[in-house]
Amino acid sequence: MKFKALPNREKLKELLDYDKGTGALTWKGTGEIATYEFSDYQGDTRKNVVIDSIAYASTRIIWTLLFGPIPPDHVVDHIDGDTENEKLDNLRLVSIGENLRNQKKRINNKTGIPGISIYKGKFRVDICIRGKQQYIGRFDDLESAFNARYEAGKKLGYTDRHLCLEEFEEMMKVGMNKTIPLC
Repeated sequence: MKFKALPNREKLKELLDYDKGTGALTWKGTGEIATYEFSDYQGDTRKNVVIDSIAYASTRIIWTLLFGPIPPDHVVDHIDGDTENEKLDNLRLVSIGENLRNQKKRINNKTGIPGISIYKGKFRVDICIRGKQQYIGRFDDLESAFNARYEAGKKLGYTDRHLCLEEFEEMMKVGMNKTIPLC
């Protein structure tokens, strides 16, 4: 993943103030909010900052402002998954691989669980290992598919949020295992 080169830390310190408690990034001198919001491809709200006519992800600006340059193989992650919460205690620097294991389910997911799709009338389970999709198996019911995916995911360091543990438990309570169309 390639990112635009950020302004250096000294320039950011000249231009911006950051409130660690609220997550607000403001322009020095005016106190005006420096970020603008937009929706990404998943429908999540993201924040950008425009400096010298170039838009940068606000989390990358915040991290660089506070701690210096971000290594090329790392990203700033929202710990709680809320992309609007830019308080310092909700941000962490992680490898790209770790961040991928912490994603929420995709908007086009039909089963409600990442890595589980419907193929030829069965639940197909895959998981990503070092950037490559690995086939785990096909299952007759969602519960068996989920258990296989959950076990594999835990061994690889996936978070419960990515594995959708709470969503799955709720689906089982309301009997959704029987209602997902398999065609």
